Amino acid sequence: MKIGITGINGVLGSALKKKLKNYSYIKYVKGFNGNITKKKDIQNWLNQNDFDAIFHFAAIVSIKKVNSNPVYACNVNLNGTSNLIESLKTHKKNIWFFFASTSHVYKPKLAPIKESDEICPQNIYAMSKYLAENILISITANSKINLCIGRIFSFYDKSQSIDFLYSSFKNKFKKEKKNTFLVSGLDNKRDFLSANQVVSIIFKLFKNKAKGIYNIGSGKPTTVKNFIKKLTKKKIILIKKKNEKKNNLIANIDKLNFFLKNSSKS
Repeated sequence: MKIGITGINGVLGSALKKKLKNYSYIKYVKGFNGNITKKKDIQNWLNQNDFDAIFHFAAIVSIKKVNSNPVYACNVNLNGTSNLIESLKTHKKNIWFFFASTSHVYKPKLAPIKESDEICPQNIYAMSKYLAENILISITANSKINLCIGRIFSFYDKSQSIDFLYSSFKNKFKKEKKNTFLVSGLDNKRDFLSANQVVSIIFKLFKNKAKGIYNIGSGKPTTVKNFIKKLTKKKIILIKKKNEKKNNLIANIDKLNFFLKNSSKS
């Protein structure tokens, strides 16, 4: 099989590339190194490679970067995705296509969130991902493209920039010499997986040619405080703000587990 990956140098893209090298039936893995907002770059990439599957990770993800330049972020996340899928539609080959979306498209709730639960994007990044989902669903409806959307919950990796929770606190603990940290907003619950765990799930979806939307998470709630406590021996004291609301994002992975269980039987 011939595999294409956009965002191959990112956290998930690089982890997937490393994993795919372990399988002899993968003929080659080619990353997209052009400008995702330019159709010509995408067409050249597709014309040079007869892909069987494409993993689309390329995006502006950091909330800080998205908010600092929302027009550019939406151009990459929305128009880039649209350019890629429109270009793919002209190819006659039956291609499996994975799109990396986010749990932040959902409205937070105390209970684990199902794929069918209420959509309420939490920020510009989440909105760009949800709109991109809709573009993909619309364009692939009557095509040979087999679309799989993964709504990825919280993940971490040592290679992430300090714009992300894991690296932000690792840097904070290393940089600041004090032994006690007073932090607010850490009582919320999240669903944490390592980048390699996320990629393992994505690989299983690929291997079984999954179609549709799937939550990618552990299904296990962890407070942000307990998560960051594992990063240091320093004391973390939680400060609760007045009128602070619970903001939980935990994956209900029943659909994912059901699919993988039944796929393994066939």
